[in-house]
Amino acid sequence: MNINYYFHGLPKGFGFIGNQSEEDFFFQNFYEKIFRQEHANGNKGFNELRIEAIPQGSAPAYYYTYFIGKGINTCDEPRPGYLAVTIKLDIYYKKVRNLMFLLDSFVHGYIEKAVLNNNQYKVNDFAGTSQQVNSFFNNEL
Repeated sequence: MNINYYFHGLPKGFGFIGNQSEEDFFFQNFYEKIFRQEHANGNKGFNELRIEAIPQGSAPAYYYTYFIGKGINTCDEPRPGYLAVTIKLDIYYKKVRNLMFLLDSFVHGYIEKAVLNNNQYKVNDFAGTSQQVNSFFNNEL
């Protein structure tokens, strides 16, 4: 089983941490499709676990995204932001509820501390926190 992880959000424009060679159309379209269209630019503001299967070669890749769209404020912008962790697997993981709880505790226990202060982004982009976030992923997941 291959696992790739990604952290993305909207501190001031789209921010992304993960394997840059795999920043594929899933992430390129995430902001437009999920945040702007389905979440009305963050105005709906809720949390969810999304599962998407996308064909890649002869087999699909499965993207499990834990999305937090409630109460997160961007840096110096009037619109709301979001925070998300995505795990990409080459198999379908059946225990989705367990995965949701794992990602929720991971985000609230580690990731939020690195990038948020009272639900306000404390960074304009993720470049300065990428080493810290990557160490969380490598040590905890």
